[in-house]
Amino acid sequence: MKNLLIAILMFVSLFAGAQNAPKTPVPPQAPLPPDAAQPVLPPAPPAQPGQPDTTTIKIGKSIQIKVVDKDKKEKPDAEEQTYRIDVETDNDELGEEIERAVREALQGLNNVEVELDIDHKEIARQMQRAQEEIGRAQKELAEQMRRLNEDEQGRQNEEAKRELENARRELEDAQREIEQEMRELQREMEDDKQIQINIGKEKHEMPEAKAQHKFPRIKTRWVLFDMGVSTYMNNGSFNMPLELENFDQRYGRSLNYQLHVFRQRVGLVKNNVNLLYGLGFDFSNYSFENPITLLKNSNPLEVTIDNAIDYKKNKLVTTALNIPLMLNFETNPRRPGKSFRLSAGVYGGLLIGSHTRQKSEELGNNKERDDYNLNKLRYGFVGQIGVGPINFYANYSPQSLFRDGRGPDLQPFNVGLSIIPF
Repeated sequence: MKNLLIAILMFVSLFAGAQNAPKTPVPPQAPLPPDAAQPVLPPAPPAQPGQPDTTTIKIGKSIQIKVVDKDKKEKPDAEEQTYRIDVETDNDELGEEIERAVREALQGLNNVEVELDIDHKEIARQMQRAQEEIGRAQKELAEQMRRLNEDEQGRQNEEAKRELENARRELEDAQREIEQEMRELQREMEDDKQIQINIGKEKHEMPEAKAQHKFPRIKTRWVLFDMGVSTYMNNGSFNMPLELENFDQRYGRSLNYQLHVFRQRVGLVKNNVNLLYGLGFDFSNYSFENPITLLKNSNPLEVTIDNAIDYKKNKLVTTALNIPLMLNFETNPRRPGKSFRLSAGVYGGLLIGSHTRQKSEELGNNKERDDYNLNKLRYGFVGQIGVGPINFYANYSPQSLFRDGRGPDLQPFNVGLSIIPF
């Protein structure tokens, strides 16, 4: 693909050199077979009075280059200007070669716009057809060599065999080059690589000509998953006061799962500043370090403790439906794999289920469903930060987990890693 782009830009260079160089007669060439004929470059349409000179170079159905000289007629005697050439590409070496080729093409021209349109799929189809033609030619060469091996006509046959062998090797080399180009083209299409060429004056502002793919302003992702730790605090501290020491947690088993049905991002400022919202479920497990039991249908909430029982599992589980709303900042939305992102906002939620689960040798496995005086409506703050595929999240609610006066004053706080991020 690299060689193909350089060849395209050389067409622009030839156009620029033809503005001042005298035309020389071209020696006749041997005609090519119909299958190997190259696409014909259409002549440039004549410039209309009062309009800038425009030359369009079209190569087949896949590549089109458009060169516009705006000042040629308006300022034919204008002195040479200096232009700025910015090239943005995933391949630094390719970017340098493109920049160098464009500078050579623009030498001696004033106020130039270049538009480059490449159809990757059409190029792939052309490469596939060329590979098929090479395969057919190899079969014909093999058949001719087989016939020459059967025919014993001396030195002339030996020379013909050597020529056919050389042709066969050249076809194999061409086939390998085409296969390599097709693999590179496939990688570029999968990575959605883009090249931007911006040309303008260094001292005076002028419109930029860009060759780039359209980036969607609205992006939606379905079924995302986060996993972390469910904790709670009392007055901003993870250390429980003496009256709440029974609620000390076993953090290794206090897990938090967040299943997002969908997330949608709406670009506000060039897709670098976005509005991010969605809908998802929050599953919080608060595992207790002490052998406590939350009693059902008690108001306020009553808690008992039995040190004679060794619980292998003792936790409170809540399920909530949450709707987050965040302001998102993204440094490189076109390449999320290398982008830094930061999101912050609020969320609102509804408690849709809660239960306790206890497991011990003495009492077996026990599950009790009740609301345990938990707050039905929830709200809080949500934030996310990450680089590339690594993203962390955190949720905090200043509201107590239990209703006022009906349970302990504990503010939930969840933190973890996005397993399937946006």
